[in-house]
Amino acid sequence: MDAAAPTPPAFPSIRREAYPLIAWLGFLALVLAWLWTPLFWLGLAATLLAIYAFRDPERIAPADAAAVLSPADGRVKSVDRAVPPAELQLGSDKRIRIALAVGPFDVRVNRAPIAGTVAQLVHRPRSRARPARGETRADVEQNALAIVSGRSSIGVVQNGGVVPRSIRSLVAEGDAVTAGQRFGLLAFGSEVDLYLPADAAVTVVAGQTALAGETILARLAK
Repeated sequence: MDAAAPTPPAFPSIRREAYPLIAWLGFLALVLAWLWTPLFWLGLAATLLAIYAFRDPERIAPADAAAVLSPADGRVKSVDRAVPPAELQLGSDKRIRIALAVGPFDVRVNRAPIAGTVAQLVHRPRSRARPARGETRADVEQNALAIVSGRSSIGVVQNGGVVPRSIRSLVAEGDAVTAGQRFGLLAFGSEVDLYLPADAAVTVVAGQTALAGETILARLAK
């Protein structure tokens, strides 16, 4: 009996939330072509970039209850300690903060770093107010959520870009989430911050590449 032919890998599905943006960019490409043909290629490149960025590949979360998974695709920008945003209600003590830089070619789907319950979910629109002293991201859109699991709690902050309404939440306060579950989209964002308990053991260093829902960034203390 002949062996079955291998099935070629399928291209990841595209998030339906991105359809309006992709359609708008495609229409813009046609308008640019009508104005000046060489501009069409610029519009086409932007359309293809949007399609690529909003792909939604399947991810397999490691079977490790203590693991804290990366909430976003990107590069580990820094590992330091900072007080989490007050709206997360995670206390005023400094926690371990892992900042992830999301590049233009990275997947825009964000995933839950641990299993638990969404205890807080606060959205802050972009503000043109002058940042407070020591604050560098007050002028960008933010979506912050706290996930509680047993005695552990972590915070995730999506930092959007200069384009309004660039963050989309796929969960609500009180929802139960599993590790690696999709919880949001970061359309034009540039960074996702993760706030961990002070006794968590970090397993990554600055400069390392991470995949949402798969890469282990740290392990919680037992």
